[in-house]
Amino acid sequence: MGGTPRSVRRGGVFYFRMAVPKDLVEVVGLGEVKTTLNTTDRAKATPLCRKISNDMDLFFANKLSMTNALLHQIDQRIRDIFQDALNEGHSFRQVYDHRDGAHATVLRGR
Repeated sequence: MGGTPRSVRRGGVFYFRMAVPKDLVEVVGLGEVKTTLNTTDRAKATPLCRKISNDMDLFFANKLSMTNALLHQIDQRIRDIFQDALNEGHSFRQVYDHRDGAHATVLRGR
């Protein structure tokens, strides 16, 4: 994704990849965090990648002073971000589906 750090496109699908801070590699047990963004659409992948990237930066910044960063915490943070994105999409759809039928039809692509 030109210009979006920590994103990689493989086989048409976008992924998030980030190196774990060197001082936490031993504690976390991984050298990098990587996960699929579950999309081939650059417009969808970019904001999701940025959100995960920002959240992981904050997560690791807080963990630098701790000694027990756990893999399941990282996994849960990423899952929470995906759930938030799903919830936001659902809310958006509810708002536009309740508008007059012509707008809702156009927005749903019918």
